[in-house]
Parts: sequence; C-alpha cells; structure tokens
Amino acid sequence: MTVPVGQTVSVTGTTVGAVDDYKTFCADPDASTSAPDVVYQLSFASECTMSLRLQPEPGFDGAIDFQTSCGGDLFCIAPAVGGASLKLAVLAGSYSVVVDGANGSSGAFSLDVTCDAPQCGDGVVNTGEECDSGPGATPGDGCGDPGTASACKIEKTVAADTCADVVPVAVAAGAHLLLPAAPPPFNSTGANDDYQSVDPSCSPNPAVDQVFGFIPAVDGTLTITIGNDSNGQAYCLQDPIPAGCWNHTLYLREGTCETGTELTCAFPDYVTDNGVVTVSASVSAGVPYYVFVDGEDLSIYDVGPYVLDVKLQ
Repeated sequence: MTVPVGQTVSVTGTTVGAVDDYKTFCADPDASTSAPDVVYQLSFASECTMSLRLQPEPGFDGAIDFQTSCGGDLFCIAPAVGGASLKLAVLAGSYSVVVDGANGSSGAFSLDVTCDAPQCGDGVVNTGEECDSGPGATPGDGCGDPGTASACKIEKTVAADTCADVVPVAVAAGAHLLLPAAPPPFNSTGANDDYQSVDPSCSPNPAVDQVFGFIPAVDGTLTITIGNDSNGQAYCLQDPIPAGCWNHTLYLREGTCETGTELTCAFPDYVTDNGVVTVSASVSAGVPYYVFVDGEDLSIYDVGPYVLDVKLQ
C-alpha cells in the first residue's frame, strides 16, 4: 500500500488461517511461540514521520514488526493494552510490516499507517536533526527544544570516546551513583567505533561506543545499568517512544581498558527488560574496571542518550 504525506491508510485483516512465516523477536521468536502472521508492503514517496497503530480484537495478542525488507527487522513492538503502536522516521522507499501474535494467538485486527511531514518537535529524529524530544520536551533532557537556537540539536554531557580519555571514578562502599548527576544525559551520537566485546552476541557489528572507568574502594559487587532516564523511567516504556530507546549493549572489563579481562556483557531483548540493560560482577578494591556503552550497528537507531546507574554493594 502507498501512504501519501499527510494521510492515513487503514486496513483490516486477520491472522486466522495464515501460516507462521516470520519469527518476530518481540512476540514469536521460536517454535515454542509459533503464531500465524501476515505481511503488508508499505511504500512512501518521500521522507516522513510514520505512525503505525495495530488494534487487535479482544483475545488476540497482536504485535507489529517493521522491516526494511522481509527479514530485515528495524523495530518489533510487543502487544500492549489497547494494541501496539510505533512512531518512526522513514525515508522514501518500500518497507514491510508483519502482523504477528504472541503466545500462539491469532485473530482479526485493524492497522493504521500515517505519514506526516517531518518537523522538529514531532518526537522522532528526521534528516537534519540530532535529536527530537517531542511535545513532552523538558529543560535538561539533552535535546534543544523546538523554537530555540539549539532546536533538535544535542545538548550532551561529555563522555570519554576512547580509553585514553578515561579518568576512572572512585566508588565508595554502598555507593549509588547516577552519571551524569544532573541533566543533560550522556549521548553516544557523534562518538566513534573504537571497541567491541569479545562476545559476538554483545557486539555483533561495528557500532559507536563510549567508555567509563571505576575504581571500587572495597571488595563487592559492581552493578551498572542503562536504559532508564534520570527519573528511573525506562525510555522504551515512554509514549511516544523517544530517541532514548535505542539499540545498546554493555560490557565490563577488569584491569586495563583496551586489553583487560572481559567479565560480562549484556544486551536488551525489549520484551522482558523494556530496553534496560545491566552488567554486574564481583570486583576487588583498588582495581580499575571499565564499562563500555556500545551500539548494535552503525545506524541512527544505535546511538542516543543514556544515564549510567552505578552501584557498589
């Protein structure tokens, strides 16, 4: 279906009687969750801010998987109360949207697709923008507000791009730190691709990264989390989903930054953890530890703002 700028195209359908052709990672990842699915081809003549809205019938846990082509996942939105929705910047071209089911469910649905002309303040990062906090923009959220001189430009706290730039932070016994301590957050946009995890599942592709160092004052367990904003709310649970909901990974090294022993790594699955990622490991007093905030690929969906939540227990 072709979706002109400024218009909404709606379709109704059902997955009942269809075949399970696609394994969507947020609803139907393997044979144990098998559910029938249907796919629609979308075409946009120009760049737009696209909105997808799936309204399933009662009892159908419908999900939507938006793809560059069949099998090239961009975003998968799991079932939620009232349906599943996605708002995203798209370039002119063809895409696919798979309507799938969670928990082996199937049923009837309606699907609405809207293409709005891009503008600063619409809540998605379009061409020429570095960020876009949308109508819920607040001072200090890391993105310049519409109507200001820094509209939709990043206002970020500086983080180290390479190991040579890192100044390790001392962490006291029982400490609970939020870094940065006050907005704006860190932001990986504009960083370089310098490092990769030794675990391919945590760093499968080239992606930009930033690095932090910590020296615990006592033996204990060091726990580091990203994916929440400075208020402790998961970026990926906010509606509309902001640029803070991006594809990120964490890995933790001991001893030396570039060649130290990698203790652990983690990446989100967005179903069970809402995009919140945590690494945790036993640490020794006086030994430096380095945590790497990395992306999953080199795209606009693999960089963004973040706050480090650091605990030593």
